Order: sequence, then C-alpha cells, then structure tokens
Amino acid sequence: KHGCNNTGIFAEYGKGGPVDQALADASYAKSCDLGHTEGCFNQALLKWNSKTDMAGARIVAEKACAQEYAAACNLAGVMQFGGEGGPKDVASALKNYEFACGKNEGVACSNLGAVNYSGLEGNPVNYPAAVTYYTKACELNYAEGCHSLGLAYENGMGQTPDPVKAYQAFQKACTLGSPNGCHKQGFSLFTGAGIASDPQAALVAYGKGCERKVGASCYNLGLMAYFGQAGVIDKVKGRDYYRQACELGEASGCERYGWALRDGEGGVADTVAAAAALAKACSLGRTSACTP
Repeated sequence: KHGCNNTGIFAEYGKGGPVDQALADASYAKSCDLGHTEGCFNQALLKWNSKTDMAGARIVAEKACAQEYAAACNLAGVMQFGGEGGPKDVASALKNYEFACGKNEGVACSNLGAVNYSGLEGNPVNYPAAVTYYTKACELNYAEGCHSLGLAYENGMGQTPDPVKAYQAFQKACTLGSPNGCHKQGFSLFTGAGIASDPQAALVAYGKGCERKVGASCYNLGLMAYFGQAGVIDKVKGRDYYRQACELGEASGCERYGWALRDGEGGVADTVAAAAALAKACSLGRTSACTP
C-alpha cells in the first residue's frame, strides 16, 4: 500500500518520469483501498486541485477524515464549508476543522480563525477566539495564519491595537513564505509601526512581496525608488516597479506608470502606452486616472 502511494507521488509530480495524473489517481486509489490513509488523502487532494471530480474528492477526503487523518479533515471541512462536491454542511465543516486543529493542522486552526474573525456563514463574530486560533496556526508555522494574526493585532478588533505584536506576526509570516506577510512587514518597517522605521529593511521586505506577485509591494517599491524614500532617487527603477505593479492589477501602479510614460520620466515617453496604462487604472477603479 505504501508502494502504491509512492507510485502516485512519483506520477503526480513527475519524479523519475513524466507527470501522469491518471496513473497518480489510480495509484492513490489502490493505496487507499488497501487501507493506507495517506493514499486516500493524496487522491482527494489530487482531485480537488484538478477540479475534475469534486464529488469524488469529497468522498475520499471524508473517508480519510473518518480514519482521523488531520489534513484530510481540513480538506473535507473546506469542501463542506464551501459546498464543493456536495451540499454545504457548515456544522460538519466546523467539527472537522476543530478535530484537525486539535491534531495541530495549522491551516485548520487558521480556517477557524477566519470563521470567528469574519462571522462566516452566519457564525457569530468572536475576535478573542479568532486571535486564539490564529495564534495557534502561527505557532504551528502556518504562514497565512501568522499574516492573519498580524492583521488582527494591527486592527485591534475587539482589543487595543498592538503594533509590536502585529509586526512580529508579519515578520514570521514573511519568513515562512507569506507574500502578503512580507508586504505588511515592509509597510511596518517603512512607517515605523511596531518597529523602528528602517527604509532599507522595508525595501528588502517589499522586494520579497513583489517577487511573490503582491502588486502593492511592487507599487511601494516604485514610490520609494521614484521619490528616493530610501535615500536614492532612481526613476528608471521606479517606473519599472510601477509597470510590474500594473501587470499585477494594482490600479495605483497603472496610474503612476501611465504618468511616467506620458511625461517621459524613467525612460522614453510613449503616449500610446501611457493611455493604455491610464485606461487600465481607470478600469481598476482609480477614478483620477479616468479621462474627463
């Protein structure tokens, strides 16, 4: 049964040969039938990720969850909560999230945090519970749980804002690979929220966010380069960051990129490209970029 699961992993990820999703599915299924719970979970996750057989994914996830496989309980909860592969079942989803979180599945703890923080699906808003769940998720090194914990401390929902704890959570989120965590760490470093202002360190954090496709990070890098907010004015670099931000759908980036193209700052002027960038900014809701 372990061999079948391993064959599935090799086929799914192309280890030692070409990627073969059909072989992976069949191998995981056989592993699952032989009683290997991890094989059941891997099959469920494969189906869920491919979106080709959501009903099948839910059945197998629920089967693995019944055998107390924590990651499968979280996946089953996600599908039950969202009505994927079958009817919406919030009560079962919350039960499965609780079990998985109790088994130290960080993403499940974070999901419970979101339910309590935002009052999802008619559940009551409970900020203290949300912070407790996000804290556990972060302690379990779930990056987005750290990011959400940082937001909770930053916003002070149901408590006094704590910028120091917010920064610490954003810093850990970034270290663990959360793109938005890096962006928020950069913002904290630039503004001096919860940490001494350090524009050079902000550049590094924003750089990680931008590399990981956070448009707002690219935009802020553009501002810092364009206006010399870290000590050196570099309009060429600033314009390129604005371009990256625009490509990632950041409206303000499109507007600034359009202005730079129009005015020939940071590179040659290009009125046609400028008009296109400003039109995109307008379509993304930046009214100041719209033609009167």
